[in-house]
Amino acid sequence: MAISYVDNLTARSQFSSMGNEFVIVNNPSYIFPPFDIYALAPKPSKPLVEIKAVLMDMDGTTTSTEVLCLHSLEYMIRLCSGLMTIEQWQGLDHELDYPNIIGNSTTTVSYTHLTLPTT
Repeated sequence: MAISYVDNLTARSQFSSMGNEFVIVNNPSYIFPPFDIYALAPKPSKPLVEIKAVLMDMDGTTTSTEVLCLHSLEYMIRLCSGLMTIEQWQGLDHELDYPNIIGNSTTTVSYTHLTLPTT
């Protein structure tokens, strides 16, 4: 892994080469930097019907990414199921689903209890 120290212009150029859409995640006040910027992968152009499984690292070890990961998980479920509106699926339930998604190094996290949509 190579590390480079760059100026603002070079950093902007590097970011712009990573894509067209980015996410800014605000960190808690005790974390530096105050925010992180992540490039988003290109949006799929066709339904994701052939996906067999999806694995995500959502522990926020180096940055506070839980909010972004929860949004991404819900959006992925919507894309895979085709249930894109609140009327079709209410989304992840904060009380029932979140304890099975959000964990730490001393908890076991299981996704088998999620209130996923049925088609």
